[in-house]
Amino acid sequence: MLAGSFASAYHGDPRTTRVIDLVVDPTRDALERFVQGLEPERFYVSPEAAREDFERRGQFNVVLLDSGWKADLILRKLGLRSLWDGARSEAGGSGER
Repeated sequence: MLAGSFASAYHGDPRTTRVIDLVVDPTRDALERFVQGLEPERFYVSPEAAREDFERRGQFNVVLLDSGWKADLILRKLGLRSLWDGARSEAGGSGER
């Protein structure tokens, strides 16, 4: 999901920043592959911050070094429905009522 100034511009209230805000919902493995796949000579990312924020459903950022553009990756919060589906899945259920 797109958020921040890019979303604001899409809805007709443009403002300029060098940051794109994205709400993401990766698995732990997908997050690890993403972080490890970023070339350190092109991107700055803290793998430790990404892991910590995965656990607490916070946000971390990735910076494109040559331009200074930054992506704030906001980890989707787990709502009651997500918790219900996860519990049902772990118990062998489908998560559907």
